[in-house]
Amino acid sequence: MQLVALVSDRCFHCVEYDVFAGSEQTLDRILSLVGTVCPLCPETIEQGDLSVVMDEGDLDRIKQGTSMWNRDPGTAPGYAGFFGATPKTHTSGSAAEKLRRSLGHAEQAQRKQRCIAATKATLGVTASHAREAEKAGDRARARKAYQVIVDYGEATPASSAAMKAGWLAQEDDDMSDAIRLFELAATKAVDPKVKAIALACLGGAYDHIGRTEHAIRAFRDCVAVGPTSSQPESAYRLGNLLMATDPPAAREAFALAVRDAEYGAPAALNLGVIEEDAGNMADAERWFDQAFAQGDVLIRTVAAFNLGRVWEARGQLVEARRFYRVALDSPVREAARRARAALDRLG
Repeated sequence: MQLVALVSDRCFHCVEYDVFAGSEQTLDRILSLVGTVCPLCPETIEQGDLSVVMDEGDLDRIKQGTSMWNRDPGTAPGYAGFFGATPKTHTSGSAAEKLRRSLGHAEQAQRKQRCIAATKATLGVTASHAREAEKAGDRARARKAYQVIVDYGEATPASSAAMKAGWLAQEDDDMSDAIRLFELAATKAVDPKVKAIALACLGGAYDHIGRTEHAIRAFRDCVAVGPTSSQPESAYRLGNLLMATDPPAAREAFALAVRDAEYGAPAALNLGVIEEDAGNMADAERWFDQAFAQGDVLIRTVAAFNLGRVWEARGQLVEARRFYRVALDSPVREAARRARAALDRLG
């Protein structure tokens, strides 16, 4: 006797979980399932779809009738004695038909419960399928496998699977599903770090499709989780979305990113712009100086152009020219063009 799970390689659900006497009985059951529908989804079981997963851990409980997916060896509840004390048994007619339907429904419900339990127990196999499919570049298959883990897994593996499926959906430019999965990942996540990553991805997905208010909400939720590796990026992107409409809130967001190695320099550049617009030139210069000192070529050269303007406004033309010359190499064409115009003007 062997406890066997029959798992579909097409939909990754367990389609049967039962005790079989041997390989012949198992094979007979496999063949009988071909052409039927998975009890957990609308997929039709095709020839060669099923994998056999064997486990002896619950065999004793199955035999004793104490397992949650054990078959009831007797008649369905409510029908005990129906064929015993009754003087006439109806082999046809409404009573017998109702009994057959009830027993059939009970068996289907029991089978579904067994399959749900076994699907949960075999998620390690499903995860292997997902990784193999992802490695092979079969994103559709990988997404389907990860979705089964999302549907049936505990909170931690489910949130991780939702994240991975969401990234794959993004690669397929399926943004609606990516958003659904990132929302699930954020909801299911137990670890604050994972929750923050999911919220950052959710904000990015909303931003990608132009749903600015939703993106702002997701980035704010990420920032509110607290200090995590995702906070600086989300704070920076939140600040960018708020600059035009709510500069004070943007200032607060950029302040959370300004010490980060990656996002600190661009956050400083934007803080300089906010302070300049507010007439706080000393603060603006300080932020432009930080962006110039710490930024990559793009940030450094744009900051240089802004510093050139600051020094020109003071009448310090030597310093202004020095910064304008740096800005000539900016990958931002407008900054380079305006730097050239400034140098031509200053002579």
